[in-house]
This record gives sequence, C-alpha cells and structure tokens, in this order.
Amino acid sequence: MKKKSLFLMVSIVGVLLLASCSGSSKTVEVTIDMLEYAFDPQTLSFKVGDEVVITVTNSGEEPHEILFGRNVVILDNGQPDGYEVDLFILTGVEPVVSGLNNDHDDDDHDEGEDHDDAGDDHDEGEEHDDAEDTHDDDHDEGEEHDDAEDTHDDEGEEHDDAEDTHDDDDDGHEHAYEGYMWSLDVGDDFYTISFTVTEEMVGNWEIGCFWSDGGHYEEGMIGFLTINK
Repeated sequence: MKKKSLFLMVSIVGVLLLASCSGSSKTVEVTIDMLEYAFDPQTLSFKVGDEVVITVTNSGEEPHEILFGRNVVILDNGQPDGYEVDLFILTGVEPVVSGLNNDHDDDDHDEGEDHDDAGDDHDEGEEHDDAEDTHDDDHDEGEEHDDAEDTHDDEGEEHDDAEDTHDDDDDGHEHAYEGYMWSLDVGDDFYTISFTVTEEMVGNWEIGCFWSDGGHYEEGMIGFLTINK
C-alpha cells in the first residue's frame, strides 16, 4: 500500500512539473504607440521563454524611433545618442521584423525592375552611341569637351554630397548608434518586432527615442522594460 501511495505522489509531482514547464512559454502580444514625447505603455514586463510580438505605431505629429538598451551614450556636446548596450546585440537574439519595412523593400525592388525594363527599350540607342564614339575619337576637341563635362559632373556630385549631409542634419535621424533601431514617420503604418526572451535578457532595460539630435529623449521619451526568469 505504501509503495502505491509513493508511486502516486511521484506521478502527481511529475505531472505538475510538466505542466509548469509547458506553461512557462507563452505568446505575449503588445502594442507600443509613440507620440510626443512618450511611449504608451511606458513600462513592459516579460519572462524568459515568452514569445514576444511587439507592434510599434506612431500616432504623434513628429517622426519617432524605438531602441532597446541600457547605459545612454552622451556625446561631447552633451547630446544623448543611443545606448552603449543594445538588448539584441548583447544577447545574440535577432528579432524578426515585418510590416512597414518589408513593404518599402518591395517597392524599391519594383522600381528597380521598372528601371531595367526602361533600359531594355533603348538597345537601339547603343548602336547610335557607338557611331558617336567613333566620331569623337577622330576629334581631339570632342575629347576635351568630354573632360570638361566630367569635371562639371564631379563638381555636381560634390554639391549633391553636401546637400545630402545637410538633409541628414535636418531630419534629426543621423546618429552613431549601431544597435537595432526602428523609426516611423508621421502617417506610416507600423512595425511588428518578434523575438523569444532568453535568460541573457534578464534584467532592467530602457526603451528610448533619440530623434532630433536626442531632443525627444531629453523631453522624456523613455520607457522601461523588465525581464524576469
């Protein structure tokens, strides 16, 4: 009788342990909305083993970005510029991102195909170019004219580079952060960020937006993420 009771107790304990293990992994879906100047919700909490799906939206009137990390980087001019430690890089977890980013990639690919098709329509123009090249070889003045045009093009490229640098400064998005970062402009749809919480992620983390040369972070656009065992 005692043996049967002992066997029954061991069986019950085993069932409870299996149930506990199977219940430790679950799918957690949460939406983070970005606005001026906050994340909603401001605090998140996950457990090791959770299958996390974060949908990021922007209902604000300015562009915003979202980073997960700790230890804020402060530049020489006092500007906050991302995190020293990135949540995903430190733990070796590569999040799966879908939504807006994938749509943009598809659009760029389609535009490239259209451009290739346009190039195919001008094969006859290549024969005309060959005839002009032969004519140019016979005239040194034509070569000098081409060199002058090349010089002019180089100057134009330098001017374009200067404009590009200026544009980067204006939009407030240019900073040296090398971790995972997702941004949404006004009117953009959403990102979905999916990952599995690992033991290496246990601890306290920040969620931050450093848009506008760190101005959004200084305005208090900070969230908090706690990961427990």
